[in-house]
Amino acid sequence: MFPIIFGILFLPLFISSVTLFFLTATLNIKLRFGNTQRPKPAQYPKSVILVPYYNENPDILMHVLQAIDDQDYPIPLHVMLVNDGSTNSAPEQIADWVGNTTRRQHYELIALDENSGCKGKAMDQVLGLVPEDAEVLAIVDSDTWLEPDAMRLSVERLWSNPRYAAVSGCVIASGKNNSFMSYLQYYEHIGSFAAIRFAQSWLGLVDVLSGAFSIHRMSAIRELGGWSHWLVEDISWTWKAIASNYHIGYAPEAIAHTEVPQSVRGLFKQRRRWARGRLEAFKAAWSVSKTRTLMLTPWLMLWIQGAVMPSLLAAALATYFEQWWAFAMIGAIGVMQLWINLLLHYKYLQSKAVGIKDVLLQALYFPLFEIAIMPASVIGFIDELRNTKKHWLTR
Repeated sequence: MFPIIFGILFLPLFISSVTLFFLTATLNIKLRFGNTQRPKPAQYPKSVILVPYYNENPDILMHVLQAIDDQDYPIPLHVMLVNDGSTNSAPEQIADWVGNTTRRQHYELIALDENSGCKGKAMDQVLGLVPEDAEVLAIVDSDTWLEPDAMRLSVERLWSNPRYAAVSGCVIASGKNNSFMSYLQYYEHIGSFAAIRFAQSWLGLVDVLSGAFSIHRMSAIRELGGWSHWLVEDISWTWKAIASNYHIGYAPEAIAHTEVPQSVRGLFKQRRRWARGRLEAFKAAWSVSKTRTLMLTPWLMLWIQGAVMPSLLAAALATYFEQWWAFAMIGAIGVMQLWINLLLHYKYLQSKAVGIKDVLLQALYFPLFEIAIMPASVIGFIDELRNTKKHWLTR
């Protein structure tokens, strides 16, 4: 009986190790024999940037807007700034910033009558205002600032494959040295987040768009709809798109920097919501295509393994019960993730954003971070299984 129970507990670990082996092998083959150069569009599409905000720190928001204005996109960008019922001074400061001087991009100020309760609802309310001739819609969080080439590089990636419904940018936690919380989340962003998306992107099956910075084909949005009825809109929309036979890409060279929770309470709420969103996404995809959703099950298991059975906990259990096969798989998973990160940052990006020291340190810190956020992930998982009332857990 014990081997059966232990095997069930470690099933996500086994599936994760097989999945990572397949991703690692595919990535090495693609980088060795495939064409890593992306053709530039003959004509860059008209692009809109949507920035919803609610009571954002005005100083941070001004930084975000200046970064958007500094984009080197070949044609002017249409930027929709959506005030989701803010009660602080941010709307007035934005109006002053837009009106005080000539800007490189075109800005449209939109004020919603009251706070909608979540980003997805705010975005859906203004979808009808997106210009009809717009071909690309970028979503940028109000606390996320882009590198000057981020929009251009992400659009080039999106336009490289007509099956791409959307592309995620490479989002890095800002303020690494500001606090220990930022420090840990920085290594999570450059580690597991970046590695898995990079490997998945060669299959066109990135399973999570970054909500902080992602770009979409407007034709796909018009077909699939918006985001308002989901707790974690970026994950659910991604899975729905894949279930609808679209591909999702990743542009690791299109870099953005985002603010991250600075308190244990804030981080707990965020990860509880993210965990619930994973199961919510599975349901959204299942309602579209059961067959394609089943094909995405390895991605779900990869998340469950880290969220419910973190590698350090799994290693401790495997050692205690002398299940050395499980211990070997845990070590293999760590080695494969590190190898993918090295390929990303040194063979592909050539150390554009991350140094070798950081790549190695993330392999040390991320297993500790997994343990720290495990309670929030488990509770979020249970929330969705019990179908408890949804709380967006935002400001």
